Amino acid sequence: MNFDDPVYIIRYSELGLKGPRARNAMEQTLVRNILEGLRKKDQNGVIKRDKGRIYLSSYSRDDIISHVLERTMGVKTFSLSMTGRINGLKDIVDGSVALYSSKVSGKTYAVRSHRKGEHNFRSSDILTGVGDALFPYSSGVDLENPDLEIFIEVRDNRVYFFNSKIKGPGGLPLGSEGKLTALVSGGIDSPVAAWQMMKRGCPVDIVFCSLAHPQDTMGMVRSIIPLYEDWGHGYNARIHILDCSRLIDELTLSGKYTLPNVEFKRAIYMIAKKIGLSYGSCGIVTGESMGQVSSQTPENLMAIESGLDFPVYRPLISWDKDDTTDLARKIGTFTGENMGEYCALFAEKPVIRAKASDINREMENYDLTDAIIKNMVTIRASELVQYYRDLIGGMGKLTDLPSDAVIVDIGNEEHGSAIPGAFKVEPAGIRDFINQNGRDKTYLLVCSNGLQSAHWSGILNSEGIRTFYTNKSTLIKNRSPEKILKQ
Repeated sequence: MNFDDPVYIIRYSELGLKGPRARNAMEQTLVRNILEGLRKKDQNGVIKRDKGRIYLSSYSRDDIISHVLERTMGVKTFSLSMTGRINGLKDIVDGSVALYSSKVSGKTYAVRSHRKGEHNFRSSDILTGVGDALFPYSSGVDLENPDLEIFIEVRDNRVYFFNSKIKGPGGLPLGSEGKLTALVSGGIDSPVAAWQMMKRGCPVDIVFCSLAHPQDTMGMVRSIIPLYEDWGHGYNARIHILDCSRLIDELTLSGKYTLPNVEFKRAIYMIAKKIGLSYGSCGIVTGESMGQVSSQTPENLMAIESGLDFPVYRPLISWDKDDTTDLARKIGTFTGENMGEYCALFAEKPVIRAKASDINREMENYDLTDAIIKNMVTIRASELVQYYRDLIGGMGKLTDLPSDAVIVDIGNEEHGSAIPGAFKVEPAGIRDFINQNGRDKTYLLVCSNGLQSAHWSGILNSEGIRTFYTNKSTLIKNRSPEKILKQ
């Protein structure tokens, strides 16, 4: 038999369970997303749909095609196949010998077949015919643990030969379900939660409440670039960046609030809801996991969500941290630099069993949502890489820190021992300390995970005080600011 150009066989799972109209629409979405993924890599291809299979013909590089298909939501498995037209069983046997007689030399093998259409032979005939023909060239048949698996798929008058089924992410094609809005922080969890909902076909926009722009914004952008560059073909997401630093002052310094760790979450839920509704979102996605931090107890989650009247999706609610971290590494959103979760800002007096009635009463006159949204910056996913470059270019370099910088520990003692040579200052008193010590000096702020220090560094820099930040473990490990900042 004569072989045509190689073809990728692309398979899906759940789409096959849909009715004809829904299945057709989802297949079209999947095809568009695959082609878009190829275009983003400067590749192209031709796709044909036929009876539950999608076939991709392309002269593009195989490694790039595989990279795209492995990261296209809705793809269950795919295979690079050799294909050709057949008139009968003899063509299949002859094709198998031409392709595999040399490949089975010195190896055991197994033949797997699948057939669809009207033929004058059965699948068992393929197995017997091909198996017998290849046997003299091989070290024998091993159906349980062969050195080489030979897959033969016959559809009407065409045969496809391939050796492996490469896994895609599965799920549903991105864009086949309703849009959602993900609250993304500086932690590991929220990008993974967004990915999980993208896998279920939902386009996901991002809301990021910055507490220390540009430091924490840069970390967030770095973590979500792979989310959209690699996995997001099919939707050019909106990334909404808001300056929420004033929320911290409002919740911790105004004297109006006694439940700041949960009231902060309620406030950013309200922000995400308002933004989401304005862009047609059907709900909020969060990376919350039961009991992981103080704001994520069952009582607190119920109280935070009470009265919101907007769905909240928590795909990681039962996950262990190790599971989330493993997936973050796999999908590329793990950067190795965790800025910490928002609740770290309120770690001194965390509330673990808040009541909805208390939050509702204290936040009855809360009115910062519109003011914060008014100044939000929105970029598209296609602009993320350039935006990240601009952020890097606009940040001061830590190597500029002078040797006489004043080290200020603004963390909580429960997160580690005091730092030798550092001034211990509560966050609420940092301005008073600097006013007394000198506004013309340079300060290095330190806390347990870098979030508090980054937050206050951003605020103080905006007020004209030269400030840098790091975390305790980095400072103690390297023993001196000079050594840290040379890394």
